[in-house]
Amino acid sequence: MKKFKTKLSMFLFAIFAMTLFLTNISLAATPYSYKITLEEDIHFIHNTIINYDGHGGNQEVNYIEFDLNNENISLALIKANNLTASKETLLTQLNNSEYITGKNIIGGVNGEFFQMSNGQPLFTTISEGEIFSIISDPSDSKRPLFYIDKSGKYGFDFFTVSGAIKFIKGSYKDLQIESINKLDSYKHTNISNYKINEESTYYPHEGLPSRYMLIELFNSDGSIFAGTTIYGKVIDIGEMNEPKKIEKNQVLITSYGDENYYNIDYKFLNEIVSFNFNIYSKNEQKFKNDILHAFTGHEYLISSGKEMGIDYYKTLGDTSFITGRHARTALGITSYNKVILFTVDKSDDSLGMTLSELSKYLKDLDIVDAINLDGGGSTSIALENNTYTLKLMNDQTKYQREITNGIGIVVNKA
Repeated sequence: MKKFKTKLSMFLFAIFAMTLFLTNISLAATPYSYKITLEEDIHFIHNTIINYDGHGGNQEVNYIEFDLNNENISLALIKANNLTASKETLLTQLNNSEYITGKNIIGGVNGEFFQMSNGQPLFTTISEGEIFSIISDPSDSKRPLFYIDKSGKYGFDFFTVSGAIKFIKGSYKDLQIESINKLDSYKHTNISNYKINEESTYYPHEGLPSRYMLIELFNSDGSIFAGTTIYGKVIDIGEMNEPKKIEKNQVLITSYGDENYYNIDYKFLNEIVSFNFNIYSKNEQKFKNDILHAFTGHEYLISSGKEMGIDYYKTLGDTSFITGRHARTALGITSYNKVILFTVDKSDDSLGMTLSELSKYLKDLDIVDAINLDGGGSTSIALENNTYTLKLMNDQTKYQREITNGIGIVVNKA
């Protein structure tokens, strides 16, 4: 059994706080601060800011802090059901991933922004090296990603993920692929695999001219990894006017709209093809195909030690999103190389934060780079207690939304 040690220091109500943690009772309404230290110097901090707004309103803050340079600790982007478009609560995601992979997951927070209707992530998502989705709209290319590569290096960057179908005989020009597993690829040539959703089915969009091309693969189940060349044969081509089931060892290419409709030609039938995808790092100005995990922030909160301003926020979000006090989730790195996974609640007992208030609070924690993740009802933070059970540490009566992915803290087993 793994070793677990708990050092609980309280500023106020020490015994009461531990009782709440062990019995899974909500902490949201109690004005105090405390700190829990787990193995490998992983710290959980709860802080109630009293009279936050000057009118008696309090603020409930929870965050986990740890050193990602510690070789025994890593972060992982955990997909709901390991699919592109699917939803589960954070606790379900973390517990399922721990059961399936055998990894020791001791906590985590919710992840990226996603479509509420179907759980599809809005931006680039890479988990265990597998690319589940990419940014296809050029206007979203300004959104920062947090990444971890296979060597353990981590940081923030802007990635361009590009791919193309090549015809082995050289009979036709390459077919550029602009999106991966997009259920709403109205303007793009898209590639989908059996992990697109729980039904492994691509559904057509009414009123838009479109074609599909189904490829049987020789050397892959359809999962897409950067830098890996996949070979196959075109076995079916037609008009995209009914749902198409995608089996393992297949991928479906779809082209929509007047500009893309003729990208798929009926002459492609029975052609032998190959395709691969490459990740290009804007910061390093080179291809970087060794990415293990990557997820996209809606915007920077802090970059190179500078808090972002309202003019920057307006380029990526609307006024209500920016200046409203909402529940928030963020990831940041301090000047001393600690990672902080941060949440603030919005409830009867907690006011929420604007983006400017959030960035200021994070700056006061000595964070030099931070991104804003999904918030509102998605806001969730979990931690393992001394019975090896993951518990939701923010307001459990409010934050149980099913989300598309979570960020798990993985501790190597002894």
